[in-house]
Amino acid sequence: MHKYLGSVLHQDFTDFEILAVDDCSPDASGAILDEYAALDPRVRVLHLAEKAIRNRLHPHLKKSEPSGALR
Repeated sequence: MHKYLGSVLHQDFTDFEILAVDDCSPDASGAILDEYAALDPRVRVLHLAEKAIRNRLHPHLKKSEPSGALR
């Protein structure tokens, strides 16, 4: 995860936002995402209490700015 987020955050284009989803997997990805969010305001983390990503994520994608999202 560090490799991919670092690559995106260090590119020349900076007008974007990352909405990262913590699906409660046991790999500590939620904590890693929180570290990135604390260091860079373009990173926001959505912590899900359950693994129903598709149903829970859709309303939040509409909040992303600018109006695009990578899935």
